[in-house]
Parts: sequence; C-alpha cells; structure tokens
Amino acid sequence: MPRGNLTTEERFRRLHEIRELVEEGLTDYEISEKTGIALASIKRNKKYLEDLAVADLTSKEISEKRGELYMELLEATLEAKKMFEKYRDAGKATFAKSFFSSWIEALDMRAKLYGLNNIKMDSFTQINTVNYQHEPDKIDYVAGEKLADMLKKSHERKLDGGDT
Repeated sequence: MPRGNLTTEERFRRLHEIRELVEEGLTDYEISEKTGIALASIKRNKKYLEDLAVADLTSKEISEKRGELYMELLEATLEAKKMFEKYRDAGKATFAKSFFSSWIEALDMRAKLYGLNNIKMDSFTQINTVNYQHEPDKIDYVAGEKLADMLKKSHERKLDGGDT
C-alpha cells in the first residue's frame, strides 16, 4: 500500500505503537528510527494523541484542572497586587503600572476560567481615561512640603479675612 493511504486499523495500530514508545520515554527521533515513520508524522501523531487525551477528560477531571489553574492564578494575582502596592508606595509609577497591568490580566484570566467574562452589563461607565504612557511631572518631597505649607497659609489668611 502506498505511503499516506493507511486504513483506519493501521492508523490505530500506529497511534498505539507511538503512545507505547512515548510512555517508555523514547524521544521523537528514537521513535521515528524504531518505527520507520517520518519524524514529522511522529510529532503530528503525538499531538493527535494529546488532543484525544484532553477530549477524553471527565467533568470531574476538568473540575480538578480548573481548580489547579484557579489556585495558580490566585497566587499570580496576589503576587502582582503585592508588587503593585510595593512600587506604588515607593513612588515608582512605571513599575507600579506594569504590576497593576499584570494584576488586572490575572483577574481577567480568573474571570474567563469561570465564564464570567461573557456577562453582559446594562450600562458601562468609563471611570478613568488617564493615559499612562507618560510619567507625570514630579517634585521632590521638600519642595512639595513647602508648596503645601504655602497653600495652607494662604487658605488660613483667606479664612481670617486678611487676604481677599
């Protein structure tokens, strides 16, 4: 029979043989050498076997995998939030923004995991339209304190009636 024209039975035998050799720990190249099947075909058949394994998961197994993913995403979310707060408190806006984005992305992934990203909202109000591409101008702490004191004194004079 010419190459590429396998019967269903031959294809299943080939898949079974490849699966056994993979379970024995052979590399793709070794499997190709042992079976006489082209390396590209070995890789394609291994991918097919992986797809079959995923399709064969029970709802309980899917639930367990979803739980594992949730725990990993939860850890990533908490770590990103912690790093965001660290850099925010240190006044390092660029780093804080990066970790804030990671935090939001992890939250989005968690929402997708449970299908919460498909919920329709009646109305949507955009709260923040700030463009974070440019870091805002900054003044040092001492200058900020002087400016704050000047503003406080000016306000106090207005309240006392000394400045109109």
